[in-house]
Amino acid sequence: MDSQVFINKIKCKGCGSCEEVSPDAFKMDESFEKAEYVGHGEKIEKELLEQAAAICPTKCIEIE
Repeated sequence: MDSQVFINKIKCKGCGSCEEVSPDAFKMDESFEKAEYVGHGEKIEKELLEQAAAICPTKCIEIE
């Protein structure tokens, strides 16, 4: 089963670190200057998702 990824938009500061680590999974929403998960339906390595969550300075990415 694929991982579920949630981003707390209130905590997200829009630094873009998640997009740098995993550009196939995360993109910056230019309108709101927040990260969004775009990896729905894609086979993203869980290790990359975990790295993006770990590097996030506000710890707003949750992976289930």
